[in-house]
Amino acid sequence: EEEEDPSSSDEASDEDYDEDEEIVDWDWARSLKPSKLKEDELKRLIHIFQTWNPPDIGEEVGMEKKVLLMYELSVGAFLSRESDLKDALEELQEKGGRGSEDKLREENKQLKSQVKKLIKKSKSGKNSDEAIEEILQLEQELSRYKHECDHLEREVDRERGGKEALETKVESLQKERKSLKKEINNLKDELVDSRRSVEDDEAEAQEVELKRVRELEESIRLKNKQIHQLLEDIELVEKDNENYQNNVVNLRDRLSEATNQINSLTGEYVSSKESVERLNTLVKDLESENSHLQTLLDDFHSDKIRRDENLESLGRKVDERFESLKDKLKERDAEIEELRARLNRIQLDEDQNVYAEGSENICAHGSGKMVRDNVAVLSQAIKEREEQIEALRRDLVQATRNIGLCQHIIGLAGILNLTYRTEC
Repeated sequence: EEEEDPSSSDEASDEDYDEDEEIVDWDWARSLKPSKLKEDELKRLIHIFQTWNPPDIGEEVGMEKKVLLMYELSVGAFLSRESDLKDALEELQEKGGRGSEDKLREENKQLKSQVKKLIKKSKSGKNSDEAIEEILQLEQELSRYKHECDHLEREVDRERGGKEALETKVESLQKERKSLKKEINNLKDELVDSRRSVEDDEAEAQEVELKRVRELEESIRLKNKQIHQLLEDIELVEKDNENYQNNVVNLRDRLSEATNQINSLTGEYVSSKESVERLNTLVKDLESENSHLQTLLDDFHSDKIRRDENLESLGRKVDERFESLKDKLKERDAEIEELRARLNRIQLDEDQNVYAEGSENICAHGSGKMVRDNVAVLSQAIKEREEQIEALRRDLVQATRNIGLCQHIIGLAGILNLTYRTEC
């Protein structure tokens, strides 16, 4: 009889879903409860896990939540098989003995050390792109291990079906062996009876009985050959059964290893997701700080433009004041030159009139006194004008110093304003 493939039902159920339509119905996926999944929901989820290829998290809005939803559903799907896994492990411990337990413990230690290394690696401070790439790799590995677990489960079911078929065949062979033994005993009884009958009637039916005896002996030899062949078949079946048992143990080992690796990758995925969230928070903080600094820079630029305009206006006013002072100085210099020329002319006229006649001296005495008074007045006016010019020059120097001081104060005020805003 041909053995039925246990995976054929699963493959048939997977083929029920049309691959041309959208594979993931997110409304249906959100309506599921990971802790209470039905058999048809599990089959559909397994089909989705095998065919769904998630894009990059940044390419689609809400993809991170969808990936988290698929992760929760995958965890629920594997936890729903927890009782089957426990039964398989208990049977494995019963049949594998102490050596298998030690081997599993050693493999668990190795897997735990690998998980610790992966956790340390995920906490070593990667940027956002590396964390996203690592999450995608973890998702691919999770998908691969899910495929492997499904394949292992199908192989275990197939091996169980083969084992049951072999056990049924062994039972039928044992029943046939018992029936053959009964038939051999009956033939032996018939042989004994025939020998007795031959002894009783040797003369009459010796040839007939001998022929019958030969036929019976030939029949016995054939039955013995059949029994021997059945025993060999039973041994082969037992060897095949032992091989199937070993295959079942190996498949359970691989299933346990794949489950442990999925758990470790799940932990790494969660830690990587947390690191990505921390990096996103840091990026948002840096962006807000950058926006604040940009605002301060714009304010500083506007203040600089306003100060430059004030400096230009102040410079124009200073230039205008300087030009007006220069014009006044030129006017004062012209007046001084004119007064000096008049003073020189008056002194020359006074020297010419000193040697005049007596009457003229008497008259000139009064006029000379007037001239000296005029000279003194003019000298005093010239002195006052020179003092005014010197005062204007001092005012010009002081104004120039005040302009430089104002520029320095404005620059310091701008720097202090920027520093204060930055500290705020």
